[in-house]
Parts: sequence; C-alpha cells; structure tokens
Amino acid sequence: KSGLKNLFQENLKIIKQDVLDSGHPIFSLTWILNSWVEGLNANDRNAFLNKRVKDLMGAPQYYLSESFVKSLNLEKKFEIGATTALWAEKKNCDKACSVELFLQIRNKVYQTLSGKGLEIGAFEHPAELPNSCEVKYFDRISTDDARTLFPEVDYTSLNPINYTGDLDRDGLAQFQSDSFDFVIINHVLEHVLNPIHAIRECFRILKNNGSLVISIPDKRFTFDRDRKLTDWGELFDRFRKKARDPRTEDYEEIFQLHPNLKGKRISKKQKLSFLNECKERREHLNVWDSKSFKSFLHKVLDYFGINFSLLTEVQGEESQFEYLVHLQKIPKHKSKLFSNIIKTSLRVFSLHIPKCGGTSFKKCLREVYGENFISHYPELEIQGNESLEFLSKKKCIHGHLIIDRYQELFSGISLVTWLRDPVLRTISLYYHILSNPDPNNDFHNRVYKEKPSITEFCEMPENQNQLFYWIGDRNPEDFKFIGFLENSRASIVKCASALGWSHVPNFPWNNKTSKRNIFQVSPRDREFIKAKNQEEIIWINKAKEIFG
Repeated sequence: KSGLKNLFQENLKIIKQDVLDSGHPIFSLTWILNSWVEGLNANDRNAFLNKRVKDLMGAPQYYLSESFVKSLNLEKKFEIGATTALWAEKKNCDKACSVELFLQIRNKVYQTLSGKGLEIGAFEHPAELPNSCEVKYFDRISTDDARTLFPEVDYTSLNPINYTGDLDRDGLAQFQSDSFDFVIINHVLEHVLNPIHAIRECFRILKNNGSLVISIPDKRFTFDRDRKLTDWGELFDRFRKKARDPRTEDYEEIFQLHPNLKGKRISKKQKLSFLNECKERREHLNVWDSKSFKSFLHKVLDYFGINFSLLTEVQGEESQFEYLVHLQKIPKHKSKLFSNIIKTSLRVFSLHIPKCGGTSFKKCLREVYGENFISHYPELEIQGNESLEFLSKKKCIHGHLIIDRYQELFSGISLVTWLRDPVLRTISLYYHILSNPDPNNDFHNRVYKEKPSITEFCEMPENQNQLFYWIGDRNPEDFKFIGFLENSRASIVKCASALGWSHVPNFPWNNKTSKRNIFQVSPRDREFIKAKNQEEIIWINKAKEIFG
C-alpha cells in the first residue's frame, strides 16, 4: 500500500486508495492452488484436492515431509516458489583468461610501444611493457606515502616512484619538451583539478610521432554512476583560472551520494573529516562516460591545435570498466627557416575578438600598413596548422586567431587587441547571430535554429568569459597595446603612440549594436550577463589600469 502511495504523493494529491476486484487477493490464491495441482501426479493431486483449508494453515516447515509437497515438480517450484538458490564455481581457465578484461585490453596496446617512456600514476596496475621499453614512474606521492594513504591497496604491486610532482601545481615542468617516446596516464585525469593543462603537458613532453595512452573510468561501470557528468565549461573555467588546489567543497557531491553515508546522521565535524580525507586522497573530481570524455578530449586537442592520429579507441562497453584511447603526436610540418623569415618581417599580431571593434580596427591597420597588412580568418579547426607562406614580408596580421595556436611567431612581435564591455559584447553577438548567422559556423547555426532567449544564450559555456578562449592564460602585461571600444577615439591615439605609427588613423565604429537591441534587454538580464562574465570583467579592469 505505502509503495504505490510513496511513488506519487510527492507530485500528486492522493484522494483515495483501494484494491479493485481485478486485483483481489483471491486471484493470487486461486493461481497458486491451480499451479500446485498441475505440478502433482494423479495420486497426490487427488489427496491434495481432498484437503480442507484448515489443514493447510499450519507452520510451513511442518508440511515439508508431506507427499503433496515432496512430489511437486521442479518447474512448478520455480514458478510459484518464494525464493530460489544458485550454486556455482569459478570456471577453470589459464592465467591470461583470469586477468581482468580491461588489463588484457591495455596490454595489447602496450605491446605496440617502444623506446623511452613515462608512466603517470601507475599505482597498483603498472603497464606490462615489452623489453624494448625503458620506463620511469611519476606520481604525486611516494610509494611509502601511498601505503599510508591507501591502506586498502596491495603495496607489493606498487613500483618505486622515480619522480614526484603535482600535475595541478607544476604540470610536468621537470621534464623537457619532446623528451619521451611514449606517455601512459591511466585513471589520473579524473583526480586532477585541471585535466586540460595535464593533457597539454603530456603532449608537450612527447616527441613527434610519440604515443600517448589515456584511460579514464566510465561512470556507467563504477561507483560514480549516480554522479553528474563534468561539463566542458567547468573544466575550461578551471584552466583559465590556473586552478592549482582542490577545495573540500569540490568533494561535496561524493559526500551526498556515498552509499555508506545515506540515511545516517553525520555531524559537521564528521563531514569535514570526510571531505578532508577525500581531498587528501584526491578522490574523483571529474566524472565522465566514454562519450563525454571523447568530446572533452577532442575539444582540448582542438583548442591547442594539437595534431594527432587515433591508433586505438576502446569504449566502456567493451571493457565494462573504462574508456581507453591511444594517440600518436603528429608533427606540424613547418620549416624553422621559414618561421625565422616570418619573424624577421612580422611586427604586429592583432587579435580580433568578435564584436569588440575588430572590423573597425582592421581598416585602421590597412591604412597604416598598406600592402604589408594581411587579414586572416581561418576556420578554428585548422588554426595553427595552415601554411603561413602568405605572411612572408608582411608586417601585420589581423583576425579571429586563437593566440596559443600561433605561439611560435611571438618572439619580438607586438601583441594587440581591442576589448568591450562583456554585457554589450554578448548582446551584440546574440542579435548578430539571430540576424546574420555564419552558415559555416556550427555554433551560429545551432543558436539560429534553437533561438534561445538572451539568458539561455548566456548560459552556454561558449558565451561566458569568451575573452579567455582567444587569449588563453595571458595577462594584460603580455600585450603591447589593448584598446577599448567604448573609448575608441582616445584608444586609437594611444595605439598609434604605442606602435610608433606616423599618424593617427580615423577609427570608424562599424557594425555598431543598435540602441533598440540594447534596450530590448532588461536591466535584470544585463545583471545576469554581467554575473556570468565576472572573470573577464576583472581582467578588463586590470587592462584598463595599464592601457585605459
């Protein structure tokens, strides 16, 4: 009775609960009696049918020796039995068969590796590598510390640690770039606060054509199954903020869903102790399934413009435990000699952040540099991998360019950009997409199709603190000049002075957001947009102290 009521009473007002004739217990009674009779032989059936009801109302165990009970066939016992029992024994199999499935899959990948490698966080399952491999071990804590912190682990399976370090604090700074033939990082990224930075570091220390093996637990097959997936926006926000240390509150979800704590009264002191232990052990900060991690990984690789080849991919369904991927680092085919030629001519790298006056500034740059100016707006997917021959003898490049993709050009080059109030920028971008979407831009097409409200638009991670998508983790001091659209006349004068121009060009504010569109957004919605862009606002205020 209470089960059905509990199912609906939270959302419905219960008026009446009753048992219909079609669900009367007599149906159960007659079904059991008829099935029982069908499971007896002729003699026992007749004897059973001659029983009176009161003859069957004693304690059940008293009837176990009766003929009508002992002769009931097995099929009917299974059909109407109160419970069943099962006996089993472990199958006989060879050593290879007894190894857990996910380890078998990993070992097949390991056999393709060779050379000098680094295994990060090997813990109790270090890679079984071919004899041709030379491997060193990196972890956050030493083997002795692991014995203390993780008493449940068989410490005899732990290999000595060659290097200790904190991926969140220092990355892999103790290793030179392009120094390893392979890197293995199994079940580590879910523990770190900044997995985006960790992946970038792994690729940095890999040689060209080197191998990166990554695996993460698929939540569907682990104790994380009830936790929510960690989204890209949250992870990218940590990367932008250069997050270094997890907080106890980062483990709140584990506390709320821990099976051993459900239904128990926990004091504040006990809760704090639990959260501190989670932090000390670096329990899972991030939760993925195979699909979400694959999406996350590709976003990271796209963001940094990392060239790779997919050698192996294993979904969680196959291993019943983890998602595994084996990637090969592909070199960027760029001539060092040609890069030096570009560096000797290029003087200004101008970042055009969408809806921040970049179109107007482009006209100024063209006026100043003439034939030595070039406008470059490549698709995001190919940025940093395209041929740069067109830059030969050019002094200024300008476009929607992710700065990290062109890092190698920046030696001795002035970095400039223009900024705008994030609230006005967001409103301008919103109405621009709805009225004039770029047909080749997937994000534009999605917004144009879904037509979200301005607040829904701002809820999208792509529209929050958008500045950092383009500049990465740079500070205002890294720029030669930053202009501000709201004060464009004064800014263009300062720009001319900073870059040593012979004259001050006119700054024509093109694509200006109409006042009608601005006034359509309520003060409340503007405050909402402002709240979603606080990190960018803080950065812009610092920039104004230097360039304003």
